[in-house]
Amino acid sequence: MRIVNWAFALGAVATIGTATVSYADNHANTLVVAKAADPQSLDPAQTMDNNDWTVTYPMYQRLVKYDVSPEGKGLTSVVGELATSWSSSADGLTWTFELGQNHKFSDGSTVD
Repeated sequence: MRIVNWAFALGAVATIGTATVSYADNHANTLVVAKAADPQSLDPAQTMDNNDWTVTYPMYQRLVKYDVSPEGKGLTSVVGELATSWSSSADGLTWTFELGQNHKFSDGSTVD
């Protein structure tokens, strides 16, 4: 998937020189994201601000995630996403995650 990031609020139509470009008729497999600024990083391990996080967070599945109440309120309890269960060593330095079945990377290879 190709990601196009345009730094203008309206995002639907941009004027470039004398040409007007519409992004309403996207090509297949193209995601257009209108943001106030370009992300500094698309690496979730390096994402530091909310502008970047709003792009990177939905792009990746995580081993675990924060739970959400039925009303949509974010909670501090953790639930599995890719992981079905997890445990830590007695000293808390080693964590073991059991992964769910049939998870695939975007290239189709198995997450294991």
